[in-house]
Amino acid sequence: GRYDPSRYPYGDRLAQALATMSLPDDVTYLMYEMSATQEVLDFQEIYANDLRRWRAEGRKSDLQLANFIEDHLSSSRLFIAPNRVAPALLREMVDQVLDDVLVRDLATSETLRVELDALLDGYTGWQEEVPVHKRVADQFNLAWWSPDMKYRWENNLRTYREYILDYIRWVQWRP
Repeated sequence: GRYDPSRYPYGDRLAQALATMSLPDDVTYLMYEMSATQEVLDFQEIYANDLRRWRAEGRKSDLQLANFIEDHLSSSRLFIAPNRVAPALLREMVDQVLDDVLVRDLATSETLRVELDALLDGYTGWQEEVPVHKRVADQFNLAWWSPDMKYRWENNLRTYREYILDYIRWVQWRP
């Protein structure tokens, strides 16, 4: 009940394991990082499985995104959470829709892009960004990532470290 899905939809069992310990933040975070480093994860296999799944889904759809993801994962932030696309991938999806013959028959591509830009003016995206761990950033050579990057969570901006410590400590956020 403490880690209700509405608060943190993406669970972290390593962080949850530290929740009952009353240690200073630096020690807690060091223990978390040590646990995360010891996790045996085959990032390349996980990514290959994702690409296969995206290609299979693409065969059923008018949108073909696997190649775009593969080509841009390192250079552009494509996801802000496991199931939420970031602006670069969203723009690619919209571009593919606007490039469809049936859409082009309704309006020019330029007109549609101007209308889309007006619609999205000021849009900041989802308010729940899931932090990226250094191991993931290093594995995929994420050019857009930095260790001091801040992530939005509701009305807050937190670094990876702050997010993890808040998760472990169940710190209440500002309304």
